[in-house]
Amino acid sequence: MKHISDSGLVIVGTGGSGRETYALFQDLTHSLERFINFLGFLAIDPPDQDSFDRLGVAYLGDPRDITSRVAEAIDWFYCLALGNPLHRRAMDEVLFNQGLHPMSLVHPTVLVGPDVEISDGAIICANTVITTNVRIGKSVQINIGCVVGHDARMGDYVTLAQGVNVAGNVTIGDNATIFTRAVVLPGVNIGAGAVVGAGAVVVEDIAPNTTVVGVPAKPLA
Repeated sequence: MKHISDSGLVIVGTGGSGRETYALFQDLTHSLERFINFLGFLAIDPPDQDSFDRLGVAYLGDPRDITSRVAEAIDWFYCLALGNPLHRRAMDEVLFNQGLHPMSLVHPTVLVGPDVEISDGAIICANTVITTNVRIGKSVQINIGCVVGHDARMGDYVTLAQGVNVAGNVTIGDNATIFTRAVVLPGVNIGAGAVVGAGAVVVEDIAPNTTVVGVPAKPLA
C-alpha cells in the first residue's frame, strides 16, 4: 500500500478553496512535526500567477493527463479543493483511474469524538466539531467552524460551507451543498444534490435536487 511519505501530495483546484486547503496542509504538517512533500497544484485552468508567486508554490498543469506527462504521478496523493460537488466527483474519477491516491486532510484544531468514520479524500477545516457516531463520505468538504452532531450521516461529495450547524440524526445525501451559517435541525433528511441557502434553518426533509432558502427553509419558487 502506498504511503504519503513515499511520494507527495498535490491539491486539485487553484482558486480560493485550493489556497485555503494549502494553508490547512501547512498547519497540519507543522502540528505533526513530520515532513510531507507538497508537490504543487493541478487544475484545468491556469491560476492567478501573482497569488501563486506569493505562496511560492508550483502549478503542475491539467490533471486529466498528468500521468502521461509525469510518469511518477501514479504514486502521488491528491486532495480535491473544488467547491462544486459534481466537479469534485468527476475529477475524483479522473485521478483515481490514473492510479493516484485520495488523501484526507483534517485540521489539528478539529474536535473529533468517538466512533467517527471519515472516508478518503475528506477535507475538514479548522475549529470544526464532530461529536459521535458520525459517518462522513468520500471527498466531503467541511469548512471552517462547522458543528456536526451525533449520529449524522453524510454521503459522498457533500459540501458544508463556513459555520454550518448540523444537528443530531441528520442525513445528507450525495452531492448536497449547505451554505454558510445554515442550520439543519435534528432528524432531517437532505436529499442528494439538494442545496441549502446561506442562513437557512431547515426544519423538515428536503427532496433530492431541491434548493431551499429562508427561515424556515422553503423551496425556491
